[in-house]
Amino acid sequence: RRITILNKKYYAHRLAFLYVNGSMPVGVDHKNQIKADNRWRNLRESNQSINAKNMPMNKANTSGINGVSWNKVRRKWVAQISIDGKQFNLGGFNSKKDAATARLNANRANGFTAIHGAPNES
Repeated sequence: RRITILNKKYYAHRLAFLYVNGSMPVGVDHKNQIKADNRWRNLRESNQSINAKNMPMNKANTSGINGVSWNKVRRKWVAQISIDGKQFNLGGFNSKKDAATARLNANRANGFTAIHGAPNES
C-alpha cells in the first residue's frame, strides 16, 4: 500500500516507522510475511539480508520445502541455502525428509525465520 504526500509515494509500512520512531528506516520486514499487514507489531526494521531470511516460499517450488529440490541427474534430493548472496550446497540425500532436515538445521544455524515444509515428509 502506498500513500502519496506532496506528489511523492511512500509505502505505508515505511511511514509507520517514521511516525513511531521519527526517522525513515533503511528497510522494513513484515514478520508474518503478509505485505498488507502493516500493524506495528508485525513490522521490524531490517536490511536486505535480514529481509531475505524471512522470504516466503518461491512460487516455482515443487518440493514444498525451501531450498530442497530433486536432482534428476544425481537422482537425489538436494538441499541448498543462500546466505548474503552466496549459494551453499548442503548435500544430496536419498529422502526428501533428510534433505529437509539439513535445510532446517541450516536455517536455524543462520538465523532464518521463515521455515517452510515439514521434515517428516518422505
